[in-house]
Amino acid sequence: MKTILIVFLLLQQAAYSQSTTPDFQPYFSAVVVKDLTASVKWYQSVFDLKIKTEMNDPNQAYKIKILESANYLLEVLELKGSMIKDELLKGKPNGTELQGHFKIGFKISNANAWVVHLKSLGIDEPQLWTDSKSGKRNFLIKDPDGNLIQFFE
Repeated sequence: MKTILIVFLLLQQAAYSQSTTPDFQPYFSAVVVKDLTASVKWYQSVFDLKIKTEMNDPNQAYKIKILESANYLLEVLELKGSMIKDELLKGKPNGTELQGHFKIGFKISNANAWVVHLKSLGIDEPQLWTDSKSGKRNFLIKDPDGNLIQFFE
């Protein structure tokens, strides 16, 4: 009986050590912006997000609004000490980037519908790229602070 139990435990340990990544779903992002009011309005119009929570520091060091939809949360922060990326990169060679998150991406079902939606909001029509193998398309846009957002069909 001991032998069977030991074999069972060893097999369980081997199966556990070979397991895949646990389930996860994209759910939350945060972005630091220059003008909270303008950015919140932009993100609400593009993604139909509603304000869930608002926080303001009494010392005026930060203002935060958390926006939500049924399956996504976005924290938009206006921080007193934040720095503008373009100003930090002024005078640097083209292609220079800051380390950290580069862009956020969303999976979509219809690139054409998104292009029409964005155009209706006055957002410049993005350049569509098509994957040569799958035929699926993707495109990039920028928020009011120049943060990149990519959409994948």
